[in-house]
Amino acid sequence: MWIWLIVLLPLLSIFPAFIYLDQMLRGMVGLVATLTSDGPPLDAERLLAAELGLLFSPWFLVAMVVGWGTSALCVWFGALDSRELERRGFADPFPWPWMLLSSLVYLIGRRVAVRRQGGRGSEPLFVMIAVQVAIFLATMIWVLVLIVQLTAATLTSTGSGTALENPGESVSPAGDEWVVVTFEDREDVFDLSLMEAMLATELAADEALAAADAGHIDGNEIGAGEYALFFVGPDADRIWGLIRPVFDDAPIQWTRVELMEGLDDSSPVTITP
Repeated sequence: MWIWLIVLLPLLSIFPAFIYLDQMLRGMVGLVATLTSDGPPLDAERLLAAELGLLFSPWFLVAMVVGWGTSALCVWFGALDSRELERRGFADPFPWPWMLLSSLVYLIGRRVAVRRQGGRGSEPLFVMIAVQVAIFLATMIWVLVLIVQLTAATLTSTGSGTALENPGESVSPAGDEWVVVTFEDREDVFDLSLMEAMLATELAADEALAAADAGHIDGNEIGAGEYALFFVGPDADRIWGLIRPVFDDAPIQWTRVELMEGLDDSSPVTITP
């Protein structure tokens, strides 16, 4: 009985592992779509935060705990299996501490030791090999699906444009006006959690402009205690009228808005809360 638990128990760790991999796959596809879309670009800090969020999700912790737990149980079952073989008359069973290295190593050694003394011990080994092959094939299929979906997301997103690294890099028609929304003079640091929260606000503002065909977000800048978002379109007043409700609900209070007839406008209209 113990040997079959050693063979089959590791299957329990497969389920949280593949749920984690599936969530990571969906997150990576979404991240690639964001990086290659016309939306606001991710700076290095927010990109790192997004990547770490994908890697260390709650399901990662579940998969780790279940994996280590099943491994510990398998070592214990190996000791019980060795004791059971001795009780059944096998004088020199394969040492169970080999389970610490690999259950497959233990099963191979166990088979040799049992057959040397006239017993049968091949079935668990063959089942274990079949399980390992099935897991390997499932992993390869997942990798292929990941590659295909990432490629599709990249091709789909880049068909509509590429996110700008800095505001003003796009070639805008003459007469376009700008709205610069600034968050500054905060006592708190712009940490990664706030930057992640702001990303949703930026996307919502860009969607509001796109729905009204009034402009789009062009980029962002971050400095010491200051964060600025740049929007461009034919009418700065209309842009601010559309995106102000979004920023009024933002997780960070905006401190200054500038309505500019161009990025080099020396006398912009300044709005404060």
